[in-house]
Amino acid sequence: MYQCTSSHAVSVGQAREWAHSLGIPYFRFSPRLTRAYDLDSTATDGIFDFWFETEVYLKTQAHQDIVNLCRLLKTMPAAGIQEYKEMD
Repeated sequence: MYQCTSSHAVSVGQAREWAHSLGIPYFRFSPRLTRAYDLDSTATDGIFDFWFETEVYLKTQAHQDIVNLCRLLKTMPAAGIQEYKEMD
């Protein structure tokens, strides 16, 4: 179970390289948290810490990726995805 839920394992790098080899943009938003959290946790302090760390990540490390993803989505054809445009 750990391997399929790990956000920084070898499989993540392989997926990124596979997408890159096909010329497909790859985005992964996965903040590195200071501790592990149970998916069914109801502890308010833990949830607040998780939320805060994620918010900081999105506003700092992931900000440019979010901008790039928005730009990509705005250039996609309305009927579906046929080709990806370069995002320079």
